[in-house]
Amino acid sequence: MANNSGGYVRPKRQYFGPEEPYVYCHDDTYYRQKQTGRCGVCGKRTQYKSLYAAEFCCSVECSNELWCDITERVATTSTRRRGGRK
Repeated sequence: MANNSGGYVRPKRQYFGPEEPYVYCHDDTYYRQKQTGRCGVCGKRTQYKSLYAAEFCCSVECSNELWCDITERVATTSTRRRGGRK
């Protein structure tokens, strides 16, 4: 999305609420932690940590991007074993 001056404009994000004990989004649950961490996608400070991905995440859009990346890695990584174990 571009603005009139030709620069990129980031769409408004739907950040997780500051008082919710957990958020369910994209088949994952994000629990509010006592300590803060950096969002694994955009780097914003947040208290919500993914149950399954073990990453901090700040918004619905970052959650979507995180799970798209994980799905892509799983789909493109070879699972064949090398060597002798069967």
